[in-house]
Amino acid sequence: NALFLPSIDFLGILNTTIVISFATLLMRGSIPMLPQVHLTPGQLVAYIAYMNIVVWPIRMLLELYNQSLAAMAAAERIYEIMDLDPEVTDEPGAVDIAISKGQIDLDSVSFRYSADTPWVLKDVSISVPGGSTVALVGETGAGKTTLSSLIARFYDVTEGSIRIDGKDIRKCTQRSLHESMGIVLQEGYLFSGSVMDNLKFRRPDLSDAEVIEIAKTLQTHDSIMALSDGYDTQVMEGGGTISHGQRQIISLTRALVADPKILVLDEPTSSLDIQTERVLQTALEKLLQNRTTIVIAHRLSTVRNADTIMVVGDDGIIETGSHEDLMSRGGAYSALVSKADEKGTLE
Repeated sequence: NALFLPSIDFLGILNTTIVISFATLLMRGSIPMLPQVHLTPGQLVAYIAYMNIVVWPIRMLLELYNQSLAAMAAAERIYEIMDLDPEVTDEPGAVDIAISKGQIDLDSVSFRYSADTPWVLKDVSISVPGGSTVALVGETGAGKTTLSSLIARFYDVTEGSIRIDGKDIRKCTQRSLHESMGIVLQEGYLFSGSVMDNLKFRRPDLSDAEVIEIAKTLQTHDSIMALSDGYDTQVMEGGGTISHGQRQIISLTRALVADPKILVLDEPTSSLDIQTERVLQTALEKLLQNRTTIVIAHRLSTVRNADTIMVVGDDGIIETGSHEDLMSRGGAYSALVSKADEKGTLE
């Protein structure tokens, strides 16, 4: 493309230059073979105009051809992805799951991405009571996000089983499982449209007034109203037109509007300024009430109030307990806290 279009433009300029040069010689009678031809300046200008009228559509057709080649290359890749078979599918006879308590049990769970890769998790057994908040902490790469992905059944366990309210999630439909879950990632993703459209994504039946009331309960209403057009603010795909903190505030509000039975928070307050983090911390206190929550975080302020803190290491869950209990033991969690920086980041 970098060579094609400039070459076409150069040929057009060269063509005009040749015509003007030849016409100048013709008007001066400098061409012996054509002594009887007379050309006026007006005729020359008209000829160049007619020539450009013919050349311009040809240039546009060539540019369209170039764009068509790029589109075909993109379409080939898109259809290649669309034709991929999903790795996780519903088993024959899978039934919808109706989560009531939200208790999560991992029974001897082991996982690796393929047979020739090392184990990410090995023989992990934990029980998360319904309605409680469990924080997962540990070194980067210990498998915290993988653990939450297994609970959401983005992957199937290699060995063992995961049960929610006593039901193996592999025997449940993915749609019903995901409809009962809410996930807030480190990078909150927004869809193109208004902020209100994003908040009502999972529950389009709600009225605007109901959504606003939920935002007020979560205490994120003022932050949303601070946007240029409040709830009517238009955002681009991915939310690139607003700040990272504003995207996280909208993502947390959207999670509460969906009212999930199980909530997974994957480092929702990391890389945020202090003021935005305070808003999100207040929102989290409201969001975590009466729902089973798994929090993956490096911020001490995010995990210390959890009902249970689980330290994930190379050997699976190496410590379990409350903040005070784990600090009194002087083990791995205590070491992480002692190494935390001035922002309280557990690295």
